[in-house]
Amino acid sequence: FGRKLAAHMHADQDDYVGDDLGTCLYPGLREARCSTLCFIQEEGETLFVPSGWHHTVENIEPTLSINHNWLNSNNILWSWDRILSESMSELKQEKHFAKKESNIATQPAGHTTGAKLNG
Repeated sequence: FGRKLAAHMHADQDDYVGDDLGTCLYPGLREARCSTLCFIQEEGETLFVPSGWHHTVENIEPTLSINHNWLNSNNILWSWDRILSESMSELKQEKHFAKKESNIATQPAGHTTGAKLNG
């Protein structure tokens, strides 16, 4: 539910909204606004933002919004590397915990680890 004011700027407007050194934020914003698409997103409408497009959304009334970032040609290799990296990390953790559990299960009955109690 809710309504949002959205502004979207084509990816080819990069030269207007920043520079290579990051020293001047929005040096050509006035020029870039000439090609900015502004509209109100109404309740129930779905919006697709193409890769690389600059965009901003402002809730103009109480709003519940759900968004999702999809894979595309610009981020597929990065996303795949991230998935593999996270999967390998999880696999290493699982092997580590499985090894600990295996060591505990194979200890002789009555075996204790740690400091002996004085008694």
